[in-house]
Amino acid sequence: MNKTNNELINILITGASRGFGFVFAKELAKQGFNIYAGVRDLNTAEKLIELSHEFTNIKVLKLNVLDSLDINSAFERISADNKKLDILINNVGYGLVGRFESLPLEEIHKQFETNFFSIVHLTQKMFPLLQSSTDGSLLINISSVASFVGLPSMMAYSASKAALDRFSMSIACENIENKLSVASIHPGPYKTSFRESSIKFGQIPEAKGDFFTSQNNLEEVSALIIKLINLKRQNKLKAYSEWPIGQKTGLFHLLCKYIPSSWLVDIISKNLTK
Repeated sequence: MNKTNNELINILITGASRGFGFVFAKELAKQGFNIYAGVRDLNTAEKLIELSHEFTNIKVLKLNVLDSLDINSAFERISADNKKLDILINNVGYGLVGRFESLPLEEIHKQFETNFFSIVHLTQKMFPLLQSSTDGSLLINISSVASFVGLPSMMAYSASKAALDRFSMSIACENIENKLSVASIHPGPYKTSFRESSIKFGQIPEAKGDFFTSQNNLEEVSALIIKLINLKRQNKLKAYSEWPIGQKTGLFHLLCKYIPSSWLVDIISKNLTK
């Protein structure tokens, strides 16, 4: 990874047509990075395409992470342009909400296909390009506070994000000598299209309190990504790190790490749902 010139740093972002992905593409483009912004459907990426006219360092790619042809095409494009990838931001994902007994098994499979297996597939395909980055590369996986603990009515989502966390840690363990840093970002609730785009089954209990109140400042997550890039450049980023971000997520992370699971179940069931 180039330590001084942002224009020489190549970044691939998935799920870039809206929400976090769109903000990441915009804010990182402002910094002068060379952005490959992947979207599932070009027909629904009007805002991103318009943004790429303003920032010519954004290249919009059709990248449905469930489509091997799209993944291969993205690899060939980046390889032909640069022969290396410095940063991969796996941002794609969606929510599956409902009590365990109400969730069709095929929907749970689909949740894991998108939130976990597609990320494994894409990362594996892009890995040779990441390994070609000078002075090391950076893999950023957008996880969730839901990965810390099993949340009510979010069993499949929590489990898929927990699997992503273990994947992140395992890759870091295997690639210390390759100078790969893996960062797992755990956002709390933010005002994205997550709730609207989530697939819901059955009656969903209403959350108590303000922990699940959505926040508006998506830019603070992109600011964290810029911080991680700078730490990597300064050789100050560990092989693996976890970054909770958002309202009360740091405290929630600590509670989930150090409170017995039996206590957590009681606390969650009594305080997070009505």
